[in-house]
Amino acid sequence: MGGGAGGLKEALTRARYAGGMKNLTRKPVGQDWLDQIFCSQSALRGGAVRRRKADVLREVGLDRLELEVRRRGFHMVDCGTDLVISCSGTPLRIIY
Repeated sequence: MGGGAGGLKEALTRARYAGGMKNLTRKPVGQDWLDQIFCSQSALRGGAVRRRKADVLREVGLDRLELEVRRRGFHMVDCGTDLVISCSGTPLRIIY
């Protein structure tokens, strides 16, 4: 391999064609996990999904999940060890 910018360009081109650079645009860590929640059948129908709080903390963190819930216009309820997400923008009524 030659030196300088020409050598670098040649090496990158070889790597690309050899399959070594398949995924240049990476998703943020945990994005697949979030996508799985919001692409579930229940979520797509506007229903509710439940996740253990420990799982959320391990995968993405509460702040990131809350941000995604707000961005989508959904509601989330903290129920002790679980989080329940209402995947509908309609008003939420909590009955005590």
